Amino acid sequence: MQVVTIEVTNACINRCIGCFVGRSGNKKISLSKFKTLLKRLPDVEAITLSGGEPMLLPNINKYCDEVYRIKKIKPTIFTSGAVNHDLIHKLNVKKIHVTIKYPNDLDDRWKDLPDAFNHACHFLRICKDYSIPTWINWAVDKSNFLFIKEMLNLAIEYKSKILVLPFIAFNDRYSRFVIPYKFYCRYFQKLNHPLIKLGVECDICRAGVTRCAIDVDGNVRACIYLQEVFGNIFEEKFEDIQNRMEEWREEQGYCKCLAINEKI
Repeated sequence: MQVVTIEVTNACINRCIGCFVGRSGNKKISLSKFKTLLKRLPDVEAITLSGGEPMLLPNINKYCDEVYRIKKIKPTIFTSGAVNHDLIHKLNVKKIHVTIKYPNDLDDRWKDLPDAFNHACHFLRICKDYSIPTWINWAVDKSNFLFIKEMLNLAIEYKSKILVLPFIAFNDRYSRFVIPYKFYCRYFQKLNHPLIKLGVECDICRAGVTRCAIDVDGNVRACIYLQEVFGNIFEEKFEDIQNRMEEWREEQGYCKCLAINEKI
């Protein structure tokens, strides 16, 4: 396993349209339990702290410190950039991904949070001031993909890069927004811009093979977008869980993104 995404909380300040989480609550992994989780993980190349909104944890810096102490790597954080800006300078991280849907106040409407766009920009500005590497997570769909120039200007302003993700409609109500997967691959690969990287690979799905996700209860899934649970890291050895994921992947075949294939 190379990349593990850990949901440290399922609480979130945003109510983003079509969010894949869809189960926000007030749970979090306590720091002591988080340490146990890390010790039960094999050696990995990267760990991402996600949610929910991980920056809601007032001691999120201590979670980052434990990743470095136990696993000897700096974690990545996925955030909307809406809260706890005063904690940024304390974060021992490899990089921070800030989710921005639109490069203007349409972002507020999408996240259902007043001033969401300005909060995200302020977060990026602080990261820039402290020389913390950042990426903008940009979920593209029919309503926003033409904002590419504005998004690039945003990335340049804050010395950031853009991780382009295909919007996946986890609610049929929003399926009309979805961009065809082939178009997503063709359009953004053709741009071939040094500040842009595709967040979903167009050749093969690595869910359950080189990466997995662990939710706030310790349930292990092959991907943050897929709901099937293969075991609980607090109840059994990770190696056994990984073996089940690998068997499942052999049955699925080594195809393109499974989450998108399910939803489109």
